[in-house]
Amino acid sequence: MHEKRILKNYLYTMVGQMLNLVIPLITTPYISRVLGATNIGIYSYTLSISTYFIVAGSLGFPLYGQREVAFVSHDKEKLSHVFFKVLYAQLALLTITLLAYYTAVCFVFKENRMILILQSIGIIGGVFAISWFYYGIEQFKVTVARNMFVKLISTICVFLFVKTNSDLPAYTSILGISNVVGNLIILVDVKKYVDFKQYRVRVSDIIASIKPALILGIPYYITSIYAVIDRTMLGSMGSGYSEVGYYEQSQKVILLLMTVITSIGTVMLPRIANDIGQNNTKNAINIVNKGVEIVLLISVPLCLGLIAIGDMIVPWLFGVGYEKVGILIRLFAPLIIINGLSNLIGNQYLVAQKKEKELTISILISIVINLSLNWMLIPKYDSIGATIATIIAETVKIVVQICMVSELDHSKHLISLLRDIGYSVVMGGCVYLIRIKLLHQMSFLNFIMLAIAGGIIYFILLLIFKDKYLSLIYESLQKKR
Repeated sequence: MHEKRILKNYLYTMVGQMLNLVIPLITTPYISRVLGATNIGIYSYTLSISTYFIVAGSLGFPLYGQREVAFVSHDKEKLSHVFFKVLYAQLALLTITLLAYYTAVCFVFKENRMILILQSIGIIGGVFAISWFYYGIEQFKVTVARNMFVKLISTICVFLFVKTNSDLPAYTSILGISNVVGNLIILVDVKKYVDFKQYRVRVSDIIASIKPALILGIPYYITSIYAVIDRTMLGSMGSGYSEVGYYEQSQKVILLLMTVITSIGTVMLPRIANDIGQNNTKNAINIVNKGVEIVLLISVPLCLGLIAIGDMIVPWLFGVGYEKVGILIRLFAPLIIINGLSNLIGNQYLVAQKKEKELTISILISIVINLSLNWMLIPKYDSIGATIATIIAETVKIVVQICMVSELDHSKHLISLLRDIGYSVVMGGCVYLIRIKLLHQMSFLNFIMLAIAGGIIYFILLLIFKDKYLSLIYESLQKKR
């Protein structure tokens, strides 16, 4: 029953993630050409600034709320109490943060003030963000529908209102407002699960929740800073906003592929937390072990395939003037494996185990390395330096996290990693040979053909060597007939 629910929620999440894959494939070629690398760099840089305030205002309550909701998901009275407690805390903290943000924009930042002000819409949207509630009760369908609505509306508006490179304010506003509207829609729908008669929450309960949320939020805050600090440092220390644009676009490709991997961990957290809450730790560990195997099975070929042909998509996806993005994509490719494992082991398992301290230590070590390397490499190598720094820091982080989770079957996972690398090297080598011999032209059609060829080769290798997880999928399909 539990495995069926996990599979169902994974499929819902995958629908949403596929939309996250498809929409950028529609909008990115247009936006890259209309706005240009410099404007994209300005957007990314200002978004990194607003992100610091959004995360500070959230104070870890999204993760805290998801975990606490999962613990009491079968008790409506307790569930309602947790919902309003977290919602009120978000409202108070993000309102204070919004005032602090406007103060900083007025007195600290001298450039791009209009775009910075428009980025504050994201902070307003954060007040009403309750996806954590639906993740906690394992109703992924609601968040998928919400994300579909937001993506579709924002995409239509982008094509209607963003016409020239002077339309960066319009682009920023569209993305911010559509997110706010999406959050408000699912806020209305929450009445199906929550008793609104219990809207009264004692202030002392809210205050009491701040400490655990803050402890949980430390790794969340550090991780979020870590995700955008490169853009801030590139914008401040690099040779121009265009370098931020190249970096942003290359990460966009990596993040598109990573959505397939990270959705595995997102779906598993409520089940892991629920098992741990019922002292069923053995089952939780079993779920994580299976998750690691699946992450490796998917992420390793994606990584090797991207190294082999990733640069081919650049001319179609971004247009002329983005050639450097192809280099960055290849350098970033290992991040698919590294972050896939880190999301599952760190953000999901350690959080569910309430081992925020261990998670925080791993992230702090990583961020110190990243900041140090950025400081040394960005002035000389710009976006390439930032990319190298990120890969090294992320590798150290996952190694530290693996060392902290001794109960997982590391020897088995190492064998699986080596096995998947072997399959993927064969696949990547075949694809690269096809590319240089037959499909060497840099076109989107050739990229798709090579990607399909790579997928077929990898699938055949799994069949030949009778991969365990492929066999399980086949057996489950046979049982449904």
